[in-house]
Amino acid sequence: MQDVLCIIVSKLPLKEVSSTSVLSSSWRYIWSICRPKLSFSGFCGFYDDPHEREQYSQKFAEKVNAVLRKYDGKLIEEFDVKIEFDAVLSDHLNNWLTFAMLSRTKNLAFDLEPATSYSWGDCHTFPFHLLDRESIFRLQRIQLSFLSFKPPPDFRGFPNLRKLDLNLVHLNREDL
Repeated sequence: MQDVLCIIVSKLPLKEVSSTSVLSSSWRYIWSICRPKLSFSGFCGFYDDPHEREQYSQKFAEKVNAVLRKYDGKLIEEFDVKIEFDAVLSDHLNNWLTFAMLSRTKNLAFDLEPATSYSWGDCHTFPFHLLDRESIFRLQRIQLSFLSFKPPPDFRGFPNLRKLDLNLVHLNREDL
């Protein structure tokens, strides 16, 4: 029975999956066992006030953290986060990357969007120091948007990377 539930749950968007937990005790935590793809999306562009935008970002982070605390899966095929970047998210983004790497993620996306007016000082720096040797070998797809991408001098690349998608990424010629 659990295998059938896992197949059903794996086909649903995360928001709908969380709603299934009220169906029965069998469904309550099935999503945390069977969900190989985690995708979180938020948009705070409708907030003109920076304080309201920051509050929205904080609530988004709390929701993501709540899901990750309940997740029991050993493997996540894909881990995607899409939201307008706010500095309040920096520590959360680093924690989410750590979670993704510990969950043996193969496909990683941090699709951050800049606020309407931005400078490169406003973007998040990709935390290479959180990647260990295993995670560097495991990653097959990376999508990064609105990040500063500064690999350490001894970094030799991602040997099994099949797709790299960079959008609004700050890097130098030496970083390539």
